[in-house]
Amino acid sequence: MNTEKTDGYIVLSSLSLVLGLGASFLLLAILRVADVDLPPATLLGVSLAALLIVLSDYVVVLLTGTKFMKESIIYIVALLNLFSIIIIVNFPNLPFIKNLSAEEISKYSDTSSLFAFGITIMIMGFKGLSEITNIIKRKNESHQQEVSYLLGRIQELEDTKTQ
Repeated sequence: MNTEKTDGYIVLSSLSLVLGLGASFLLLAILRVADVDLPPATLLGVSLAALLIVLSDYVVVLLTGTKFMKESIIYIVALLNLFSIIIIVNFPNLPFIKNLSAEEISKYSDTSSLFAFGITIMIMGFKGLSEITNIIKRKNESHQQEVSYLLGRIQELEDTKTQ
């Protein structure tokens, strides 16, 4: 099989999984707004899974450009995403979760949602900071080229004066 087609299929397959998962979260939100009762343990599982997914994005932003190899980042992200799927499917059915009160589950769900939101905002800040840094670097390189050009022209003019 052609490797480009295989790679494209893998990427498309992964993207459709991510889009489906996101659509499922949106559907749960719509159902919740429509006063459909969702088990608190399920909502806690979704909150924790969302936190892990956001953490995987945070890992990418934080470790990109560091001494970590790309493969290490890929494994960390894959592991976090795998755990997020495991949590969505299995978390609500764990015995210790079933023994928690609705109030405790709500507290943990709120906490993980707030962490996920905070990390999301931080990621936006880090990406913005990175973009500003890149703009400044490009401007500095451009100015250095202009200064070098101007210094060269000045030297040429001085050389023609002395002749």
